[in-house]
Amino acid sequence: MSLVHSTILFWIISPHAYAENLCQGNSSGYIYNVTVPLCYKIDTQPRIKTEAESFCGEFGGRLLRINTERKQRLVEDLDLKATASINKYRIDGILSGGVWKFSDDTPIKDVYWYPGQPAGDGISIGLKVGQRGKWDDISHGLNHGTICEKELPRFN
Repeated sequence: MSLVHSTILFWIISPHAYAENLCQGNSSGYIYNVTVPLCYKIDTQPRIKTEAESFCGEFGGRLLRINTERKQRLVEDLDLKATASINKYRIDGILSGGVWKFSDDTPIKDVYWYPGQPAGDGISIGLKVGQRGKWDDISHGLNHGTICEKELPRFN
């Protein structure tokens, strides 16, 4: 049996194991969430926005894009930790021309701002520790933690 056939058979027999394998592969630190489904990674190293985007891209990922209610529920359930140098985690989203958009220029339809946000503090989106996954506007140039995601291939 060829490697391709073995991979397809593995996917049919155990899709969750296959997805988890894709998450980890060469991508140390990614976690598979079966409910979303999604591979995600939380990193506490302080980074500005461009550094966070590069960090996520190193293993084929991107900043977490909360474009479904399931992803929002996932971040609401995360136990984000503050460190001596960070109390917010960067996700995908930017204010451009008065409209909040994802990095691919898609307008953000559903927003999950913490009460009083956005407060005009920044043009990026972050999750503040202690706000149960609700959004906070943050500055591009300030250091924050990072939440990355990797999209899984869809097999129909």
